[in-house]
Amino acid sequence: MPLELHALQESDMGVAYELMWETFKPDIMGLMYPDGINDAVREWSNSTSLASWRKDPERYKKNKVIDTDLPDNDPFGKIVGVADWEFYPKYRTKEEREKSSAENEKDGLPPLINGTMMKEFIGQLGEAKEEQLGGKPFVYLHILATHPKHHRRGVGAMHLRWGFEQAEKLGLPVYLESSPMGRPLYARNGFEIKAETLGAEGAHVGRVEAFTAFIMATGNPIGGHMYSRYADFAFCFKQQIRTLGFEVTRTICHSF
Repeated sequence: MPLELHALQESDMGVAYELMWETFKPDIMGLMYPDGINDAVREWSNSTSLASWRKDPERYKKNKVIDTDLPDNDPFGKIVGVADWEFYPKYRTKEEREKSSAENEKDGLPPLINGTMMKEFIGQLGEAKEEQLGGKPFVYLHILATHPKHHRRGVGAMHLRWGFEQAEKLGLPVYLESSPMGRPLYARNGFEIKAETLGAEGAHVGRVEAFTAFIMATGNPIGGHMYSRYADFAFCFKQQIRTLGFEVTRTICHSF
């Protein structure tokens, strides 16, 4: 089989970012960067991600799936999908979580980004994660991107399988955030929404488009059984974007 999963290397960082841009450009990244990206954006994103990775390689794990049948001159270095994982195997106090958040925010925002939309979006997701998980241990799938030309080949499932195996070893749930594009993949792999409750609304500067993101957690289908630990919840974040701004409607799916 030509598809192989390997650990991402530092030398792959540039290609990985280009692949993520191609994957999410019609979706969340297109909203975050309405005017596109340039070399300054690439440099900021790669340098900040690399610094975090080097500082805490046990927390941050990056993988790639390559297609060995692609030519040697493939512009993405034969990489067809990438995934960024974060591991939190121990309980963290509120002070530890706040310190971690402050460290993540110390570099500010990248160039060209829609700052208002970014702060609102990340803030809403952070609130949901804090409300549902607090300091509990978990495995976080931060990014899963498959190049559009290689969809429906099992690339995403390979990444999920690796993550499930690590979570199984640690006895932890897997937590993620998904756009509508990725939701069917996660549903097929045990991620599900248990209940929904309408949240707050607000108006902010944005574009005339619509975007929905779902935060989901899963039972783990490894070994033919469903693994579940404080994991049956989801947070649904909906943006109805208008000419002069966008309304944010939160839907929180509480655990049972």
